[in-house]
Amino acid sequence: MTYAIAWSLIHSLWQDLAIAVALALVLRVFRPPSAQARYVAACLGLLLMLAAPVATFLRLRESAALSPSGLFPRAAIALPDADLSALPPDTLIDRLLPWITAAWLLGVVVLSMRWIVSWAWLQFRIRSSRSSAPPQLQAMLATLRTKLQVSRQVLVRPADRLASAHATAPG
Repeated sequence: MTYAIAWSLIHSLWQDLAIAVALALVLRVFRPPSAQARYVAACLGLLLMLAAPVATFLRLRESAALSPSGLFPRAAIALPDADLSALPPDTLIDRLLPWITAAWLLGVVVLSMRWIVSWAWLQFRIRSSRSSAPPQLQAMLATLRTKLQVSRQVLVRPADRLASAHATAPG
């Protein structure tokens, strides 16, 4: 299973690149007239980028007869009476596959934790803010909220010591 995961990650690099190039060509050549059409095309591209590695993983997992490198079926390499020890030894990439999978998983965990900690810190800074937004800004946001038919209240609280503006939904 580690081999299927690792090869899916490796293949996702070129698959996602091909999807991104195809999307860029579609957006450049056909020039969809509306923002909605461009948005739908981009969402379809992202959906394909998600589906491609999953499909690759499922295909590799189904192929139980694949060699450890995932490249050639053993039945195609070995003759019925042949000694399987005569097959070529594992390549460097085969030995690195478990490490590639572990490094990818560690990266997902670390980056996810980074975003969770940042979000929690931002929520704390907003809730602990003592200052309020100027009345003119609050009135402008109320008018904009009405025009855009936004049902949720928009709160503006300046948070001390933030290097840039942040937006978050009230909790």
